[in-house]
Amino acid sequence: MEDISPGMGKGCQVIGTYHQHAFGGGVRLDITDREEIRKFIASYLPDVLIWLAGSKELALLEKKPELSRALNEQPIADLAEILRTGHFATKVIYVSSDYVFDGNRGGYTVGDIRAPDTIYGRSKVYAEDLLAASGIDCVSLRTSAIMNAKGGFFGWLLGQIKGGRDINLYANTIFSPTSSISFNRAIVRIIQEALWGGVLHFAGIGMSRYHFGRKIAGLLLEDVHRISPATADIAHSTFHSNFSLVTSGELHDLIPGDAELLLELSRYDQICR
Repeated sequence: MEDISPGMGKGCQVIGTYHQHAFGGGVRLDITDREEIRKFIASYLPDVLIWLAGSKELALLEKKPELSRALNEQPIADLAEILRTGHFATKVIYVSSDYVFDGNRGGYTVGDIRAPDTIYGRSKVYAEDLLAASGIDCVSLRTSAIMNAKGGFFGWLLGQIKGGRDINLYANTIFSPTSSISFNRAIVRIIQEALWGGVLHFAGIGMSRYHFGRKIAGLLLEDVHRISPATADIAHSTFHSNFSLVTSGELHDLIPGDAELLLELSRYDQICR
């Protein structure tokens, strides 16, 4: 458990769950086991449940759509049924994705038509619709490319830059890199202001991976010329032209800037010590 009272304005306890990778204070939870979900809700009676679970392995899910049903769809159906039939007062923040769109033009707003062309994207649409029809106090929070120094693309990029390596990054595919620090602040805003119902967008400013890499190198005072543009094969890969999101007005003032990215970079240094 973690005290996040500085962010919430009053004492608040956060309970984190895991499946395979244990961490201090974490609670093991298998989201494919309906009874485990029920027992977790009944034991902790959370006021708010932030659903981050599931699989985003795009290529794997395309080959094995049954995994998406098992990991991304059925657990949400089970959760909604448990909350309804158990008469729990738990509110849900469902973390959705830019992949509910087709990724062709970018600049997507909450009101734009969803047209996913991946199994993963369709699973997100399924979950959004199921929760919206459930009667549960909830919000679907669409975001993009959460940047956390502990791993993923951001962690890899920092390692490459700090290691003095030459890097090729795609210049023809746009995404919205989002600081995890700012994302957490958006979560707090939703809870504090009770922004339940419907859909919200929260993401960083759209840019290519190439331009993002050069931006990070510049913030680190490293040689930006070690980063070169590359071209993604959009027609034969899971990459898309432009997945950028437009942040909802309720969260617009929280859009991450250089200050938040610098904080993420300082976290990387702390992790690597």
